[in-house]
Amino acid sequence: MEYGFFLPNSGASIEPNAIASIAKLGDRLGFFCMVMPDHVLQPNKVSSSYPYSVTGDILEAGQSGDGEWAREKITTLAYLAGADRTHTTCH
Repeated sequence: MEYGFFLPNSGASIEPNAIASIAKLGDRLGFFCMVMPDHVLQPNKVSSSYPYSVTGDILEAGQSGDGEWAREKITTLAYLAGADRTHTTCH
């Protein structure tokens, strides 16, 4: 069985040097792949309350606690593929 690990998608841990360090640590620990959450399509309007944001607004869910937006996942994984050549990137 092969195990992967989940990468952060917001906050200080997604700065380029920090997330590259996390990927390299996963390599040293022997994980098979690294994964990130992604929403390729976001709806324009949602009538129900979104449970994963403080206000219930889905459009605010992409922001971290300091108001910064989460990184775009495909670009982040491409960057990490260049920084860490051992892992398979899965998403």
